[in-house]
Amino acid sequence: MCEVPHSAPGGRQRPVQYSIMSRLSLFWIIIFFHALVWVLLPTLLAPAYKPDVIELMLIGREWVWASAKHPMLPAWLLEITNILTGRCFAAPFIISQLCVVGTLTAVWAFARSVLPAPLAIVPPLTMLPYWFFTVESTKFNQNIALVLLWTWSIFFVFKALQTNRLRYWSLTGLALGVGFHAKFTMIFLVVAVLAFMSMDKRSRRYWTTPGPYLTTLLALLVFSPQVVWLLTHEAPGTQTALLTYDAGLLNRLWFPLLFFVEVVGFLLIPSLMLAPLFVFPWARVDDQERNENDQWTVRFLATVIGIPFLAHLFIAAALPQSLNPDYGLVFGPLFAVLLLLRYKTKDCPDFRRFGILVGLGELVMIGAFIVQAVWSPYLTGTPRGFHFPMRTLGAVCDRIWAEQVGGPCPYVSGVWWFAGNAAQTMKPTPRVHAFGGTYSMDENLPLSTWSTDADINRSGGLILWNADDGTPKTLFKRFPDAEILPSFELNYQTSAKIPPLHVGVAVVRPMAENTGSPDNPPTEFLRK
Repeated sequence: MCEVPHSAPGGRQRPVQYSIMSRLSLFWIIIFFHALVWVLLPTLLAPAYKPDVIELMLIGREWVWASAKHPMLPAWLLEITNILTGRCFAAPFIISQLCVVGTLTAVWAFARSVLPAPLAIVPPLTMLPYWFFTVESTKFNQNIALVLLWTWSIFFVFKALQTNRLRYWSLTGLALGVGFHAKFTMIFLVVAVLAFMSMDKRSRRYWTTPGPYLTTLLALLVFSPQVVWLLTHEAPGTQTALLTYDAGLLNRLWFPLLFFVEVVGFLLIPSLMLAPLFVFPWARVDDQERNENDQWTVRFLATVIGIPFLAHLFIAAALPQSLNPDYGLVFGPLFAVLLLLRYKTKDCPDFRRFGILVGLGELVMIGAFIVQAVWSPYLTGTPRGFHFPMRTLGAVCDRIWAEQVGGPCPYVSGVWWFAGNAAQTMKPTPRVHAFGGTYSMDENLPLSTWSTDADINRSGGLILWNADDGTPKTLFKRFPDAEILPSFELNYQTSAKIPPLHVGVAVVRPMAENTGSPDNPPTEFLRK
């Protein structure tokens, strides 16, 4: 039975079924168990990491400001977590769930500002079965870190526009500045906020106050080290973006459509969680029913979600390949708040059924992960990143270096996916010189901003590649003294009947041991 109604958007009435403290306790208990499940599940079922995690791990150890693809705050966070946890296997899953918990807390803070108390807990719980907060959270990358700072930035600027308090303008600047260290696409949120403050009559008045300028100053100060580093290193973070080619007219139409369908599809399950709360069929709240503050909030959310989304559709059309759907992760967290403000809810929402649907959604995501991590090789005949023989590869590389040279191996290079995996379990951990694509060392993609081929030619190291693809064309051009050793095969970490991985390997001896130099190539016998 509904008791003690509260006022709600449009003059509607909402019941209070729990005290503030009970809702607070319920929120943190649910969030804690969600995070615990999604740390333990991949730790127990996934014997290796996905490529994005390996990339951040090999970069994080170098403490650089950026790679040739992205700024490196996520890599720093992962390296700090590795250090604090003694480099335990669960470290990437721990930092990923900390970002998820932080994002959901921002959603709850925003919801408490615009929704009646009983409904404020709904938006963060709605996002628990979100694909990117569950299955894809096992792939810690720039987008997981970005969504944390993106969502808090939206909350802080919302409070700044509501109250004009300098503390919120300051927090907005800090969040935006730090967000640029996670990913440069934070610029799209800045554009959206500027557009809203220019179009909205109520917000334009703040241009005559110090708040927006304080935000700008703090954001620039926080981001300035990145700018200086990019300028002094020839802007490596833009190199990959500039490597474009004509994708064809059909693809330029198809890629944005595909990205749109994927983003909307991933939001479908969280949206269905809200069904027990809405008047059926879903009815929009008329402007006459919605008070002025709610109308303003709807316009604000539509702008900060809509403009960045359109910008990503434009990027999807401009790039020569389809845009990864996890770029759309930032559009999800506050989507439930927008729906609750936009559509009519029941006078007595069915929270019990809502909770059941959230629980079922979590179970669906758990099942999807188990299929991905355990059963997908049996179903598709293709291994995933989880099944890469990371530990075995590292052990073999240790043995090869000990037999061929001895002492600590200074570098591992070649195909960076192979090199990065090997480095994770080699003792002591070598540096990774990453150049080329994920699966090819012949592509002109210099991921490393901390090392060059000359470092390996001088200090020595191992070069790894997929032997099934043949000897890399650029091997002797880049490493003239490389000595090709017999390739070896490794079984993927699954009992499914999958052909083994054939690893090609070459050793570059330290300069003092080389019979020649980078200008004195090895004999034709070694080349063959």
